[in-house]
Amino acid sequence: MVPVNDPVDPVQLRRAASVTPVKAGTNTFEVRATDKADNKSEAVSYTFHVGPGGVTAPDDGTRTAARVPLAAEADTAKYDKGTFFWRLGDADTWTSIPAADVTNAGQPPTSWPASLASGKSADLTWNANSTVTPDGTVQVRADFAGAGSAATSSDPITVVVDSNADGAASEQVGRVR
Repeated sequence: MVPVNDPVDPVQLRRAASVTPVKAGTNTFEVRATDKADNKSEAVSYTFHVGPGGVTAPDDGTRTAARVPLAAEADTAKYDKGTFFWRLGDADTWTSIPAADVTNAGQPPTSWPASLASGKSADLTWNANSTVTPDGTVQVRADFAGAGSAATSSDPITVVVDSNADGAASEQVGRVR
């Protein structure tokens, strides 16, 4: 509950708000008061963390023709490394995304797990159509590790890999040999 000062009625008002975050990790909730004359206050931000860690990119349900961003975040007090995994469906085994199919500023990571900086992974790019054959909906999660055998997995998100999606190349580009 957040106290709100009302200049007309000096009594502190309290309003409750219920928020259901759409993803694990750090979330920000902004609050703005509006009076009867429709005057709005400056926004006040409240930052909170949900769960031990989560995939922060891509968004759940992302559709890609080839590349997709990968990012994750975990509790800095417990975890300092992360690895991304994928699978086709609930009955399939989780498999680490090949490091060779991932880049960080154009360079592949040397290996998994990758270090987390302040609880966050680097902003990576996954060439999903190099990993996922044939096209389809896949689940992606991040596994986190830390000191003293600390380990946890994020909730999975879904990514649709469709090499014929909007923006996909439809013609051969360049010279064919």
